[in-house]
Amino acid sequence: MQSAAGVASFAALVDALKSGGGDMTFHAFDLLYLDGFDLRDSPLIGRQGRAEPALAELGSAGRIRYSDHIAGDGDEVFRHASRLGLEGIVSKSAASPYRSGRVKTWLKVKSSQSDSFVIAGFIPSTVDKTAVAALVLVSMPARSSCPSDIAARASRPGAGASFARGSNRCAPRRRR
Repeated sequence: MQSAAGVASFAALVDALKSGGGDMTFHAFDLLYLDGFDLRDSPLIGRQGRAEPALAELGSAGRIRYSDHIAGDGDEVFRHASRLGLEGIVSKSAASPYRSGRVKTWLKVKSSQSDSFVIAGFIPSTVDKTAVAALVLVSMPARSSCPSDIAARASRPGAGASFARGSNRCAPRRRR
C-alpha cells in the first residue's frame, strides 16, 4: 500500500487488510521460479535481471510491479530513505543465492524516527477494564512551551499498559 504521497506505508497495508479494502499493488524485487525453472541457486543480480522483463510484460498499471534495486553506498541510501520517512532498507549481497529464513547476506535496517509529544489523555480498552487501548498524543509547535499552543493531535499509538502497572502515571496529579 502507498500513502497519498506515493510512499510505501505499512500502516496503510494493515488498515487495508483489516477493512478488506484498499488498492493493493505487489512490488517484486526477486524471482525464484520462471517457466518451470528453479532460480534460487542463481545470484540475486541474475534473478533480478530475469524478474524485470518478466514483470514488464504485465505493464505498469498491473497489480504486480518490479521494484528495482539501488547499487551503491548502503549508508547513504539509508540516510536518504530515512529523510523520506521510509521505514528503512533491505541490503542484499548481489552475488548471493536465495536462501529462506534469516541469512547474513540480507540485512534489514529500520529507520528510527522520534519526537516529543504531550500525553493528552488515553482511551480505555473495551476488552479489559484495567487496560489502556491507546494514548492520545499531541505535538507542540517547535518554539512554544505553552499548552494553549498545542497544534494538533499527533497519534493514538497502542499502549498495552494497564492501570495496575501504571496507576501512578494515569491518576490525576494533586497539588500539594
